Amino acid sequence: MVHLQWRGKKAVQNHYSYIPYHTLDLLYTYPSTSQASKLDSSIAREALGLAKNCAKTSLDGYPTSNFKDSQEICHENLAENKIIKGDNLLALKSLLPMYANKIHCIYIDPPYNTGSENWIYNDNVNSPLMQKWLSKVVNREDLTRHDKWLCMMYPRLRLLHELLSESGVIFISIDDNEMAHLKLLCDEIFGERNFVDTLHWKRKKQPSFLAKHTAKVMEYVLVYAKHKESLNKLSLDTLSDATKKVINLTNQLSVRKFSKGVRVKLGEKGVIKKGVYKIKTMSVEYLNDVFYENGITTNEVEVRALFSVSQEKIDDFIKHSLLFITTNYGLRRDVSEEEKQGRKSITDLLLKDWGDNQESEKELLAIFGKKIFDYPKPRQLIQNLIQCATYTKKDSIILDSFAGSGTTAHAVLELNKQDGGNRKFILIECEDYADSITAQRVKYAISGYGKEPMLNATGGEFSFLEVGEPVLLNKKGKKVLNENLKIQKILEYIFYTEFNTALTYDKDAFSANYFVGEVSQKALYFIYEKHKSTTLNLEFLPRLKKQDSYIIYADNCTLSQAQLNEQNIEFRQIPRDIRKL
Repeated sequence: MVHLQWRGKKAVQNHYSYIPYHTLDLLYTYPSTSQASKLDSSIAREALGLAKNCAKTSLDGYPTSNFKDSQEICHENLAENKIIKGDNLLALKSLLPMYANKIHCIYIDPPYNTGSENWIYNDNVNSPLMQKWLSKVVNREDLTRHDKWLCMMYPRLRLLHELLSESGVIFISIDDNEMAHLKLLCDEIFGERNFVDTLHWKRKKQPSFLAKHTAKVMEYVLVYAKHKESLNKLSLDTLSDATKKVINLTNQLSVRKFSKGVRVKLGEKGVIKKGVYKIKTMSVEYLNDVFYENGITTNEVEVRALFSVSQEKIDDFIKHSLLFITTNYGLRRDVSEEEKQGRKSITDLLLKDWGDNQESEKELLAIFGKKIFDYPKPRQLIQNLIQCATYTKKDSIILDSFAGSGTTAHAVLELNKQDGGNRKFILIECEDYADSITAQRVKYAISGYGKEPMLNATGGEFSFLEVGEPVLLNKKGKKVLNENLKIQKILEYIFYTEFNTALTYDKDAFSANYFVGEVSQKALYFIYEKHKSTTLNLEFLPRLKKQDSYIIYADNCTLSQAQLNEQNIEFRQIPRDIRKL
């Protein structure tokens, strides 16, 4: 495999691992309870799902009164949809404790590095060369602009790779300026074997024939999988029915034997008396009483009907839990996984049904009433990409770390509205317009906009957060715990560094005995008090829950190594043994 080399590569290869973990601080949730009450009642129900009992509060020292359009917020009711304001490198690192290996679909639209975008390299890498790059606009005359772009992209792609699920997929929009570099970069990070395709998207209806050499109308979408063998077929094809017939008017009357285990849609428990049941123009005759419990038949029966499938097929449908008795005593079956895999793949040429730049400009004009953003992507392009990646996983999490005008969130909400899915989005935007444009567009999408807001309102909710303070500070070359943070933020971080999984925080358990949580019979304790030294000693041992082993943090420990071994305790000193993420 060819490896790409550029100035600054050695400095950024491991930079993502040195970035300190920062908290994500909630500023507001939209819609708030009071705002939802002003929306149409049907939109409000869909937007909120369940009514929230949140009180106005401040989180991690950020009073809501300091923010324009302050909302009713409640930390326990943080929405699953999120928009994060801040450096996407810091934000991606901060998502790891909750979302490592959990993001099924990523779409990003990074700077194309055309030389006219005025983007700035701002990663504080420990390199004299790169320190000189900081805060300088990257333009066409900059001879290091490709090096800077690669240095910017490399650590972000490494973190995106860690967030992507085992069966996940990433889509990256790009044009000719960095296409060749990006392909080699992704081969290195995701693996050449996990390259899926280069999609060609027609961004313009009509080319500019005044171009010097060729009139360009295409851009690219690079597609990579976390593990290509685990990735489902990318398809927009829809099956004509979610369920299929097993009886048909044109077939002859015949008898089939049903073994126990047929699903019943009539309820949890009951009896279908033997006899003939008419369903529209056909009928089904049960030759025996049919008993069912927990929605499943418990006895063998014979059924006479106009069957369109063989006994062998009936046996297979029952074996795979596909066959069911309907609410009107008829018979149908679910579509099999094999049939789902028979869908047509998308092609690598994305034309009229995938939107273009003119459409995206009209979309934003309809929402905001004026031009507010340059070169937004059309909602249909991103919506189609998400749909083709999540048609079997409609509860997937979608991540966009270059959120721009918020198209990805709008696409997720609209797709959920169309197919009844429960996909979630996480958007990250570093620019000042993260609230005024990115989040504002999503608010319009949720509550409606234009002349007929009821028709285009999607419902839903999201929380708006910003990148906060680091958990660990460096004071005079020594690692110290940031005591300005709420204890929950610290515990979430500690738990993830120990168990590589998210913490379900129990405030009462921690307050009583410093208990944080447990995984596979290994319990974690964090004996910690702000501005006060703590000690693990013999007096503390009776407070331990019965577990196979323990990890216990404290400032000091008076137990001998033999006593620790006897109790299966691993002692960690605060802050010395707190690991960097």
